[in-house]
Amino acid sequence: MNSLCSRTVIVFFFCLLLLGFCFHALAGAEPNPLIEPDNFIIGADVSSMQQYMMARGRFGGLGAKAAPAETQAEPVAPDWSWIDRLREGGLNYIRLRTFIDPEVSNGHERAYSTEGFCDLEHTIEVAREVKARGMRFLLNFHYSNTWADPGKQWKPVAWKDLNGKALEQKVYDYTRDAVQRLANAGAKPDMVQVGNEIINGMLWPDGRIERYGDYTVFVNLLKAGIRGVRDVDPDIKIMLHLALGGENYRSRNFLDRVITQGVEFDIIGQSYYAQWHGTMSDLRENLVDLATRYKQPIIVVEYGGFGNSINNTLSLARRARDAGMKIMIVMHYSDEYTNLGRQIPPEEWKPRLEGDLEATMFQYTRRVIAQFEEQDTPPDLVQIGNEISDGILLPKGVVDPEGDFGGLVRVGSAGAREASPDTNVILSMASVGNIEKSLEFLRVATITDIKFDAIAMSYNPSRDGSIDNLRRTLNAIINQYPIPIAIAVDDAEVLNQVRSVVNGLPKGLGLGTVISDSIINSPLE
Repeated sequence: MNSLCSRTVIVFFFCLLLLGFCFHALAGAEPNPLIEPDNFIIGADVSSMQQYMMARGRFGGLGAKAAPAETQAEPVAPDWSWIDRLREGGLNYIRLRTFIDPEVSNGHERAYSTEGFCDLEHTIEVAREVKARGMRFLLNFHYSNTWADPGKQWKPVAWKDLNGKALEQKVYDYTRDAVQRLANAGAKPDMVQVGNEIINGMLWPDGRIERYGDYTVFVNLLKAGIRGVRDVDPDIKIMLHLALGGENYRSRNFLDRVITQGVEFDIIGQSYYAQWHGTMSDLRENLVDLATRYKQPIIVVEYGGFGNSINNTLSLARRARDAGMKIMIVMHYSDEYTNLGRQIPPEEWKPRLEGDLEATMFQYTRRVIAQFEEQDTPPDLVQIGNEISDGILLPKGVVDPEGDFGGLVRVGSAGAREASPDTNVILSMASVGNIEKSLEFLRVATITDIKFDAIAMSYNPSRDGSIDNLRRTLNAIINQYPIPIAIAVDDAEVLNQVRSVVNGLPKGLGLGTVISDSIINSPLE
């Protein structure tokens, strides 16, 4: 481990959910008229364009429906030329999402748009222009006030008192009326998603399904939506949208369950985000298998590698390696930056908090680190979580020898080592100002059999006290746990003092210092 003390650069990786825009059809084993060359789908989801253009004063039309007439500026002629440019660039399909009352908060998330963007009226306006320009149109029903995805499928507020047959009837009526209104406006969809990323059901809590739970309520709601589309025009193609790009077993389990219960559909849709759904090889193997098992053509309707986060991280890692530096990857296991007291699980993982979260954490860590291995930039250190003194993936992973903390961090460590056997695993604390808390954290980590090679501790003088306090805490730790220690510093004024303390640790256990991006551009001596 002492060899790691030379020139370590910290590379942050966030478990971010990124929106994918393009989607492509995949040919199945047998010829199918939907997937002849002329029908190969290349498209984009442009649902946000109205809002984007309105914010810049370049889009007229409906605009923000909440604005009173007396406060509206002079009307601006709608600019639809961007649709022409998409078509000229080779796109032949446009996807538009629609929410129910998007200006209303459902009590779980804030309102999607206080101005009502992405409601049916706004969707009709864009869809009409799309169809008028000869492009095809995929309508994406979310059946919610805001985004619906595997981690949230909440019933719209206006439907909150509906259950059973009444809710099924509402889904049917709403779906049929929406498609009929689009058709009457000259914007009939060519394809409809009845729900968005519905692997955990839809219209929660009624239509929620657990991994191996009962599908009956969900299937009845799904059938009601499909029937609503078919009753307007039976030729409109129906897509079932999964979010299991590289997960073959779960894809097959979902499809087999709904097919067995009589759901009839035309297209299998998949989302593929590498941070959730495996490598590109996993995606390819899954789609090829699904294409041989099922008659429906397949569309990857959303995709993203690791978005800018992983691309930028890989690029930085390559440059660091070329410069002779060592690399530490920090896994945050969240949709946002984590720190002491803020350890919020990713939305997509929340349905698994009472289930197989350990398996999810293992697979996710392994897949992320494998990306670095594949790019010939294996990390020297992998930090499992950031500032996890109080726990990880809270509230499930509270630091407690009898709880889930040890299992979660242990499988994260195992996933990193499986992907990169030579890497060193580091645990992160933010308790320099509390010797007892620091020692208790390491006691729990040790007795729960977490395999780790080093410790990282965050130090901020305003929170953790003086440099002498830092020195006392580090010496107390080393006396009981002789393991290398690195200090993360976010105050440029104390950086040199911290380096002196770390370099002076006994037994050569001062691993080094890392600096946060907030002070990278600060003048240092």
